[in-house]
Parts: sequence; structure tokens; C-alpha cells
Amino acid sequence: SARDNIEKIYVDGYVIPRNKYYDQYKEYSQIELIRTLYLKFGKNFINYVKGTFIIIIFLNDGFYIFSDIHSIKKFFIYRNGDEFCISNSLKHITDNYKVTIDYENAAIFTLISHFLNGATLFKEVISAKPGQIISFYGDILREDFYWEPESYLRNRKPKKVPVCYFSETWKNIINNYIEYFKPGGISVTLTGGNDSRMVLSALL
Repeated sequence: SARDNIEKIYVDGYVIPRNKYYDQYKEYSQIELIRTLYLKFGKNFINYVKGTFIIIIFLNDGFYIFSDIHSIKKFFIYRNGDEFCISNSLKHITDNYKVTIDYENAAIFTLISHFLNGATLFKEVISAKPGQIISFYGDILREDFYWEPESYLRNRKPKKVPVCYFSETWKNIINNYIEYFKPGGISVTLTGGNDSRMVLSALL
């Protein structure tokens, strides 16, 4: 089938099965996990994993690049007509391609200390967006999304859960991370904020 043409899988960051699928796939390594899910679900495999990552699946006739839903791991895309370059180094792009300053985006960054919607300081370069899929096949570079924050607004249905639901879910999340990655040690900053206190509560 068309899904059997995987040449190589690359992960920058980490990937773990989502909670509802954890028990089913917890024995797979990160690469095995992605390969198994891709062969079964195609590009929709991404709905079965979570993490902080850039995932690249090289096929014999193209490739897919997936960003995580927070776009913590960054990559950049230079486009000029039919020419493009994708790199996790903005410096590599600016050193090798002619780019021009986008003064409007520079002004926005000056005001709010952030670029918006994948914009960068350069007109020809965009950065990875949350939940993004970049694909290349048939000599065409395409952009799509597997997750959008608006989905939370579209699916706002009341849900009654026991008082302990959230604490038990959080405990399962932390335990799954520990079981899957088997860290040599765990440290939590004593002066940390809410995140550190929540992790500590799950460990205790």
C-alpha cells in the first residue's frame, strides 16, 4: 500500500502514546510507535501521540513534517516561487538565501515580544505553527493542520465527571511518562511554580 513506502523516521524531541491509547502501545519505542501507527492510520497517526516534537517521515516519493500542538520545537520554511528550504536553523536559511526584512512584523514583535501566526522577521520565511503538517509530494509543498485551538470552542459540550477525575488523570499522565521513558532520576524545583507543584503532587 502507499503507507508502506517509509524510508526513514526522524524525531527531534520526544513522543509518547496519548493516555487513551497508552496501554495498547506502551511497549513500542518512539520510532516503532510512529512507524506502527503510520502504517495503520496514515498521517492520522499523529492523533494517537503527544509530546514536544518535530516528526519527519521520509517517504520514497516525498515527506511529512509534523509540529506539536504548542509548536515548542521550531522549524522554518523559506519559499520563493518553486524554490523552498526547510530547516530548524533560521541562520542557515539567512546565510544561504536572499531574504528581506518585514518591517510590519518587526514592529509587532517590538510591541508584544512575539511573532504572530508563523510570521518571522523576514518576508520569505515562516516558522512552524501549532499542530501543523507540512507535506511534499508530486513536486508540491502543502500545509495543513491536524489540530486547531478553535476545536475546543466548537466542541464545548457539558461533561459531568467525579471530583477525583482530574487528579486521577493527572496522576496517570505523570506515571505514564515515567514508565515510558524510564528516567534515571526525577527532579522538581522547590521554588517552581504551579507546574512543579502539580508534578510533585502526582509523584506523592
